[in-house]
Amino acid sequence: MSGRDVIGIAKTGCGKTMSFLLPMFRHILAQPKLERNDGPIAVVITPTRELATQICDDAQKFTRVLGLRVVAVYGGPNISEQIGMLKPGADIVVCTPGRMIEILTVNSGRVTNLNRCTYLVLDEADRLFDMGFEKQIRSIVDLIRPDRQTVMFSATFPKILEAHARKILTEPIAIQVGGRSIVCKDVSQTVEIIEEHDKFLRLLEIFRKHVDNENSAIVFVSKQGKADSLLEDIMQAYDANCLVLHGGIDKDDRISTFSSFKRGHAKVLVATSVAARGLDVKNCICVVNYDCPNHYEDYVHRCGRTGRAGNKGYAYTFITPDQGQHAADIIKALELSGNPVPAELQNLWDTFKTEAEKTGKKIWSSSGFSGRGFKFDEAEAQLVNEKKKHQKKSLGMQNSSDEEDDAGDASKDTGKDIATLESEIRNLTGSKKDATKPVVRVIGAGAHKNDNINSTTTKQPQPTTTATKQATCLQNGGVASTSDGSQVSGQVLSKLDLVRQRAAMLCLKKGIEAPNEPAARPSDQPRAVEMRARTNQAGAVPQSISHKVTDPSDSSAPVPVPNPSSHERLEMQMEINDFHQQVRRRLTSKDALAEVSEQCEVGITVRGKFFPQGDTPTEPKLYLAIEGTSQANLEEAHKALLLVVKDEYNKMNVQSAKSGRFRVV
Repeated sequence: MSGRDVIGIAKTGCGKTMSFLLPMFRHILAQPKLERNDGPIAVVITPTRELATQICDDAQKFTRVLGLRVVAVYGGPNISEQIGMLKPGADIVVCTPGRMIEILTVNSGRVTNLNRCTYLVLDEADRLFDMGFEKQIRSIVDLIRPDRQTVMFSATFPKILEAHARKILTEPIAIQVGGRSIVCKDVSQTVEIIEEHDKFLRLLEIFRKHVDNENSAIVFVSKQGKADSLLEDIMQAYDANCLVLHGGIDKDDRISTFSSFKRGHAKVLVATSVAARGLDVKNCICVVNYDCPNHYEDYVHRCGRTGRAGNKGYAYTFITPDQGQHAADIIKALELSGNPVPAELQNLWDTFKTEAEKTGKKIWSSSGFSGRGFKFDEAEAQLVNEKKKHQKKSLGMQNSSDEEDDAGDASKDTGKDIATLESEIRNLTGSKKDATKPVVRVIGAGAHKNDNINSTTTKQPQPTTTATKQATCLQNGGVASTSDGSQVSGQVLSKLDLVRQRAAMLCLKKGIEAPNEPAARPSDQPRAVEMRARTNQAGAVPQSISHKVTDPSDSSAPVPVPNPSSHERLEMQMEINDFHQQVRRRLTSKDALAEVSEQCEVGITVRGKFFPQGDTPTEPKLYLAIEGTSQANLEEAHKALLLVVKDEYNKMNVQSAKSGRFRVV
């Protein structure tokens, strides 16, 4: 009431919502009335849309009498409807972070603003930061005047949340009712060690014991697919109306499902942890953790859906014998709430801890606060556009304008430097490590044998020489170079080269300058490479066959045959061991390596051995050895391979976005 910042910590079901709504009404009534284009005076931020609608409904019971207006803003429904509700003005806005940012930025910020906001509430604050909303919350807070009053409420307040609170609050007062992060004493907790195939029959027994015409139950599972399958089993085996609630359901259906359950139209609700925070169902007498929660805070909030406002509640938790790693959190919750710890549960934890110590495994528990929200930056917008393009391609809906955009995007990617591409790949993979760490070194010709699983090499042809230089070299007893750039002796010269060299020799004797030989066309170079390969396969020329290249004046002059000299080459090593399996498969495919090799005039070989993350490598990790004659060719090949990596990660993101549990048939 005095305007100080507050941190409120209390057990579930004790009325935390009213504790910040009542001071909010007093604060708003003390302010001047809203004028045209004024924003809200109070803002309440919640992690889920179900909690936002519940707080809005609770506030409307008072605002109708006080003459105030409250609006709920959350993701899912059409944003135009919510904009229309905000246009006349609202004293209180209950929102989720993402949709509130959209409302503040749409129509150049003319829909609403936070200039009048002086009261900010973060309900279920630990869940907000755990889900990765920190950046969005900071963006909203930065738009509010610094002399605001900020309050944070939650039943669980981990120590790591205190660091986030210091960034937002100013000299806060901590009000703690009961213990910190404990289950309400009105909830009777029962933990059962049970096999997976026995869970369903035990669930039906609990329903027959507690669920009737007046009381209802919530069943928590870990995955959306399991929630749907369990709902089907319950509807076939139990004669009662059942509903399901999880993040995969349509937004409007989620709201109607929760409203029906609160009104008592259904007696059983199968849900994921999306329904574990702040939701208040008066007649919920029983909670069943069908799948054991994987961290302490989730267990506390699940059990907190029953035994609210002084009523008696029952919480059952099923844990299988192979889930010993979760036993520690449940034991902690039982001890802090004053309940006895079952001997079987303690033995399960002791057995798991002993086995972990024997094998040298580190015992850890989930600390939360690892979620990542939307960044609202250019890289994220680009990723969304690429997902849309890939979806159009897969559905055959791409038109000519999209193809032109793809060509423009490809040219943009080609023009990017390697550092930019590596940064984009890190954003796609979510890794802080460099995408590649190339190592360039000088090697000799033939330094490596192509004995790996894939090898594609394209030799870069040497520059051609004139017939005059060939003739001079032969006169001095050297080695002549053919028109395709290969250095050979006079014993293996073609007829055309013999004619050119003899003509050049005559010109030299008579003092006439020989005409320059035309340069080899690029289209002739692959033909020359093929001819050299066939010559090498044919083997050495027999000693009995001797073709002599001589001056017309002296036909007996022999031509020596020296060994060809070797040339230095550069090698770049690009490590691919830590990329995703699909990306590694693409990088080691013959088609991809052949395309890059031909385009960049390099040779690419797969070397090393794959080691999973965490294993100690006993030999070099899996990498690509890129060989070429110039640094420019190596960098061009490196960039082309990074483009392949980026394209594969984009395809993976599109596939994961398309994959769903429901399909239209």
